[in-house]
Amino acid sequence: MRRWPLLAALFVLAAGVLRSWNLDAVGISHWDAGSYTAGALGVGPYGKAPILPFYAPPLVPQLNAWAFALFGVQDTVAIALSALIGTLTVWAAYLFGRRLLGPGAALIAAAALAGMEYHIVYSRQPLTDGLYVLLFTLGLHALWNGWCTGRRRWFALAGVLLAANLCTKYHGFFPLLVFAGVLAARLIPGIARPPRDTSEIGTPAASTRPAWRGLFLAGVITAAAGGALLWDIQTRIGLDVFRANRSTWLPDLGLYLIPQTASYFATALSLWVAPLVLLAAAWGALQMVLRRTPGDLLVLGWAALFVATLPLYRNYPRLAVPLLVPLAWCAGAGLDDVARRLAGRRGAKHTPPSRASGVVIAFAVVLFTTGALESSGSLDVSDRGYADAARWLRDQGPGEQPDLLVTQHALLFYLVDAPNSFVCYDEAQAEDHLRNGDFRFLVADMRTLKAPAFRDAITDASGKLERVALMLNPLPLPFLVNVTDFAALDPVSGPTRGELGTIRIYKRIDD
Repeated sequence: MRRWPLLAALFVLAAGVLRSWNLDAVGISHWDAGSYTAGALGVGPYGKAPILPFYAPPLVPQLNAWAFALFGVQDTVAIALSALIGTLTVWAAYLFGRRLLGPGAALIAAAALAGMEYHIVYSRQPLTDGLYVLLFTLGLHALWNGWCTGRRRWFALAGVLLAANLCTKYHGFFPLLVFAGVLAARLIPGIARPPRDTSEIGTPAASTRPAWRGLFLAGVITAAAGGALLWDIQTRIGLDVFRANRSTWLPDLGLYLIPQTASYFATALSLWVAPLVLLAAAWGALQMVLRRTPGDLLVLGWAALFVATLPLYRNYPRLAVPLLVPLAWCAGAGLDDVARRLAGRRGAKHTPPSRASGVVIAFAVVLFTTGALESSGSLDVSDRGYADAARWLRDQGPGEQPDLLVTQHALLFYLVDAPNSFVCYDEAQAEDHLRNGDFRFLVADMRTLKAPAFRDAITDASGKLERVALMLNPLPLPFLVNVTDFAALDPVSGPTRGELGTIRIYKRIDD
């Protein structure tokens, strides 16, 4: 139906409004967001050693650098770029979703993703996750189009998109694995079934041979980017150093990781995704397992790949962000199925009949509205504590001794024009500065939880340190969990709110 794209565009517009809501009150407040913005400017440890590859491939920092060059070095520039990427992801999810599942399911999925708090929060920080998911979606879409049309240019485009994705995150090649899994399933009798309708869903070719050749072409292009990336890492820091750093983020393998990871991410999804979306997604996933069209297998394969690999890395909320698109698609498929049942037209063509289409639109509105309402708490957070702290330090002017920073790297972006030198707690000489009292101010936030020497020094100050400034530093809940796990949300046994929600600046009393 012609109105589906128009309705989808309205939800995309609403997604843009939510992701850009009151951006002036949003600051850089996530550790890695500080890395990708300060690193682009060479500020702090990034200006002393080429350590940025430890945090991410070069594309997102470079995009931030280009945005700063065009529009000025302001946090809102990088945050607005992230909000735009998040909004485009909603549109990409709709366009590809209608090829995989049909227009009704795609519309509901776009509405669910547009209002989803989990996706909104991570669309309002300049992180790699938003661009990764967008390129992941576009790359798979190009692979799918190549399979449906038999045209090599789609596979070549997919290779370019996935090369960019590999330069966004080191597992940017994952879409190749998802697509290969769908092709392999077509070779096993009884696994994959044909789509229910060819007018609204892209119909893959009966033969998989051209698709395998196209996948190889896309893989070669992606691999070329991977080779260039490895060469860049080797010349800047060395592959041995890089591998040693990455291994520190990997847990010890064991069966304990399965329930631990499942519990962690189940809690995260229950906190930041509306219950109706989760319920609809469970029903939709069941329907996909039963009918097993190629589109269904792609959605399930995307989700299964990330679920299977989550235990291989330390648990952080942002690792589940790539699951949000297939989660929204599952919810769309589930409620689209319910709409058909309510309309009494089960098994009808994928273009919903008029009676079912009204139910689909109602479901889309309900999912977006409930998600947007649940997102209001995160939208109300004004996380500009690091900007305030940097402004306070700047007002003190230069000094003979460096400022000692025991904070998230989010602060570093705001020190781009700092008049005084500074040393971060994770630099080699930082503890010497602390022990010798060789610092002007000591700036501390929740990061003291990960720096015991500095936390003990502040706790045992006993006449050596005086707190001279206190800034409120409210953060979105996923960012607190990123540092302290879900203990941050426990008001009884968790860390004190003063430690989590403030930035404290100390001065030596003998000054």
